[in-house]
Amino acid sequence: MLVVASSSEAGTSVRPLRDPPRDWAAGYERVYRQLARAADQVAVLLDNPWPKDDPVECAASRPLRLRGCEPDQRDAVKDPTRREAGRQGARRAGAAVVDPKPWLCPRSGGCPVAVGDTFVYRDESHLAESYVEALAPVLRQELRKQGATGD
Repeated sequence: MLVVASSSEAGTSVRPLRDPPRDWAAGYERVYRQLARAADQVAVLLDNPWPKDDPVECAASRPLRLRGCEPDQRDAVKDPTRREAGRQGARRAGAAVVDPKPWLCPRSGGCPVAVGDTFVYRDESHLAESYVEALAPVLRQELRKQGATGD
């Protein structure tokens, strides 16, 4: 059995952290190790890039100028420290790590809020269902490449 886990980079810790990068990584590792005890394989899907504000509202107000709604590459990661902690915790626990950022943001420029006639986001932090469906084969291929198939 394959378990796919994900976590948002938003939010705050219940308790104050002494060393946030180390503490977040240790917490992620602990959770992923627990999952690994109950599953054959664990894959961790890192958080998706975040748009500027609400991209649907932005697109509605400027439908012919969508580039103005795109976050820059550097701004699309909500919390780089927590993202890296999630990656480290997953690797230490032996989980496959899948980063969706390359699927959502080209190597240069911004991260589009629409591709063709499909919106990428449904609100300020969640991907649109239709875009996720379009990415399913890409995720499946990445999981197979990393040996996390659930077979």
